[in-house]
Amino acid sequence: MNNALLKEVLRDKELASKYKINEEMISKAKLAPPYENEIIEYLAVIIKSKMLDNHGDVTVYNQVRNLIR
Repeated sequence: MNNALLKEVLRDKELASKYKINEEMISKAKLAPPYENEIIEYLAVIIKSKMLDNHGDVTVYNQVRNLIR
């Protein structure tokens, strides 16, 4: 699966600040366990679910951003 979308979401400044996600955690982030922390796990599960439903990257990104605000 594509880990790039997960990393793009994690690079959002507001998200990273709120959940204390640093660049090292982002570089290690992937869509499969083990996860660095809970927020990465939640986002990975959401992204995998949406990708299986064939939603586009932009739609998935916007849905995830709406969940975390």
